[in-house]
Amino acid sequence: MTSTFRLFFFLCIALPLVPAARADVAAVHRDKLPQSITTLGAYDDLIQIEHCVDRYSETWQCNLDRQKVVDRLFEDFEFLVSSLRVNPDNRELRLLTLLAAHYAYNVDIDMSYEGFKSAYQPLSQAHDDDIRPRWFLADFQCQANDIEEGMNGFLNMEKSLPANALPARFWHDYTSCATMTVMPAHALHAIDNWQTLQPARDPQREEYRNIAVSRFVAYLPQSKYDVGEIWSMEKRTDATFMTASVCGVKAVLKLDWEIQHTAFDSGTCSLTVVPGRLGGSRQPTMIVTARRQRQGETLEVFEQAFLGNRAASAKKVPAEFCPAKACDEFTLASSDGSARSHYLFFSRPQPQYPGLALELPRQAQQANDQNNSDGTYFHPRGTLRRLSGTIYYMVVLDAATSVEPQADGDYVYLLQHLAVD
Repeated sequence: MTSTFRLFFFLCIALPLVPAARADVAAVHRDKLPQSITTLGAYDDLIQIEHCVDRYSETWQCNLDRQKVVDRLFEDFEFLVSSLRVNPDNRELRLLTLLAAHYAYNVDIDMSYEGFKSAYQPLSQAHDDDIRPRWFLADFQCQANDIEEGMNGFLNMEKSLPANALPARFWHDYTSCATMTVMPAHALHAIDNWQTLQPARDPQREEYRNIAVSRFVAYLPQSKYDVGEIWSMEKRTDATFMTASVCGVKAVLKLDWEIQHTAFDSGTCSLTVVPGRLGGSRQPTMIVTARRQRQGETLEVFEQAFLGNRAASAKKVPAEFCPAKACDEFTLASSDGSARSHYLFFSRPQPQYPGLALELPRQAQQANDQNNSDGTYFHPRGTLRRLSGTIYYMVVLDAATSVEPQADGDYVYLLQHLAVD
């Protein structure tokens, strides 16, 4: 069994077993296929057997004989590949071949992965409103070893069309992939879109909802939290991601930036960063702070609490970049003019799906240090639920005037890559 299959198997045995919803043969228009007996026969046969092969399973869970199904699928796939050689420009045929290759991949038929890529390649050049090629690719990637790419594909498709323009089946598959990539807020968002389009009660959908809800952990004010439980760090090839879900903030840092300090005290999250060394004895620092709005507190009161007796000398300036609908920005100069500070303040009300702006698709991690030594079980860490209500934010840059141009560039980068919800 390939590592691709292991990934999906680990997910299935660590989570309640949910039948995977997939892009399916019904999404292909039969009347637009080449009307040959073999092509239409393959279409009809795939309709009959796809419930057995539309997902990988360690154990055969279909009431049909496995070998007979595999033989039929192999033959269908061969017929479609042959037909595609004669009809290379028939989009519906190419889409049907993609599905056949995907199903063949799920049952270990040789060359199915290559067959999928080959059939998809001409479709990758198309620029039109038909999302099916991208949808089928994303769904395939989410079941193969390109799970992050697959989820990114779903996210990009979602941006390109309004939710009600995407079919319920799309939201099925989006939900499945969001579940596998540990994105519970995205899963809940997709589930609601799915339910809007298909209101009838669906046990599968409710199981996915239960999984997503269970991945959030309530914040308990009376409990003590280690700072490592509040701030999570994830290093990727292009950046370091610092996330405090309870405060609704994610900072994307350049790899050469130094994380000087993280803190959590009385419901306030703070992060102090030193950007890349700019020379001189005084290095610039940047601070991100987030705190829930107190009863009756306005943003101006929050600003005053941090500016303190310096408020009178603070100069309000237009915010060059604002991560929210509106921001207040102030600058403060040192008495001798050798340093300048920027203070940016803004607020965010509680969103419909807390965490949606913070989540990143990630590969399932096998917990080698948890229940078993061979890492065969998948245990996604619970996400602390965002504090309810409005959250106030402050971003500070403190820099010597000698390095101000470079420091200002880092400050703008931080703001442009700051996610809040």
